[in-house]
Amino acid sequence: MRERRHERTVENRAPLTFFTSRRGAVMDKYYIVATIHPKAGKEEAVKAEILKNIPNVRKETGCLRYDLHVRKTGGDTFMLYEIWADKAAFEAHGLAPHMAAYRERTKDLFEKPAEVSVWSAVEAAL
Repeated sequence: MRERRHERTVENRAPLTFFTSRRGAVMDKYYIVATIHPKAGKEEAVKAEILKNIPNVRKETGCLRYDLHVRKTGGDTFMLYEIWADKAAFEAHGLAPHMAAYRERTKDLFEKPAEVSVWSAVEAAL
């Protein structure tokens, strides 16, 4: 199947290049679900740190979506839903200076390490 190259500029972000198949299905995007478990009593501190970091992450090249969610019952677990243009963008995200600073600021706030899963789209709206 032949690929077509596209460029798209998202507000406040660098232009993105992504590839689609002839049918228009986006290829190579990285869909991430990260579940975060704060220590008891540290939920608000974790939430504040994540919210503080979101603008930095959304400015990263290749960041298409970075949304924070909280469990409806209890509010003791957070979930980040992320979409990255490709594997390289996702890997660069983990190495970004603001992520290193975030990890340092929050290292004592979690019950256990974040559970991160990587997904591929079978069918997704663009």
